[in-house]
Amino acid sequence: MRKDERKASEPKGAYRVRNWREYNAGLIARGDVTMWIDESVLTQVSEAGPTRRGRPRVYSDAAIQMLLGLKQVFQLPLRALQGFALSVGKLAYPGLPVPNYTTLSRRAQTLKVVLPMQRPDAPL
Repeated sequence: MRKDERKASEPKGAYRVRNWREYNAGLIARGDVTMWIDESVLTQVSEAGPTRRGRPRVYSDAAIQMLLGLKQVFQLPLRALQGFALSVGKLAYPGLPVPNYTTLSRRAQTLKVVLPMQRPDAPL
């Protein structure tokens, strides 16, 4: 088929920004990372006794699920997720123990994920 016989595609509509202040604020807000962490997740994190060599810490399912959710959202490998959690913990919750990447990997295999149900008629 010859080039001049092909059907021409429709031209794209030109989008014009009318409110630059709002548009700019929206672009800036793309980089905003805001997290609400329930205190019950943090209080149940470490149930282990003394931290001796070879003794694993016990972390709650909610804490593991929260970290694995962050892994999915930010598309991080497990080692980068551990570093991310350590940096967030250092800023907001100093002294809070963070599971290492092998613990996250092992617990992800057996974790029963419970997602909250949101009804379609419920407000966002």
